[in-house]
Formats: sequence, structure tokens, C-alpha cells
Amino acid sequence: MASVKEDVIEVIRETCDASTLNLEDGDRSLLEQGLDSLDFASVLMAIEDKFDIEIPSQDELDELGSINKISAFVDGQLNGPGAAPTA
Repeated sequence: MASVKEDVIEVIRETCDASTLNLEDGDRSLLEQGLDSLDFASVLMAIEDKFDIEIPSQDELDELGSINKISAFVDGQLNGPGAAPTA
């Protein structure tokens, strides 16, 4: 079974041209790596669809700039805020 982070990376690869992104650098902002805001929005919508979750507010959207932050958010949505992350 793939980890949430691996699934997030796969969604990014499937949703946009990830050739300019360093998907191994989970802490660096995707926008700083060259992902444009339209592709970023598309990635987040695809993540909502894949994991059947909702990213409810602009504030949270602004907090989800990196792969690690997106993965932690998804993990929290799937397992609850106090759950241990899935690798």
C-alpha cells in the first residue's frame, strides 16, 4: 500500500507537467519550484477527488504549498488530527 506522500506525488505527476519540479524535496514550495497557480489549484482539486476530502478555506489552501504539507493535511483528514502519519 502506497503512503499518502507517494500518492500525492503521483497526483502531481498525473495532473501537471512536473518535469521542472523536484518532487523529492518535500519541504520546498511547489510554487517556488515553478508550478504555476493554475496547476497548483488543479493539483489540489485532484487531491480532493483522489482522497475524497475537501480543502475548505483559502487559509488552509495557502498553508499547503509543499508536498509534505499537503501530505500531512491529507493524512490528518483521513486519520484525524491526533493520528500518527502514514509513512
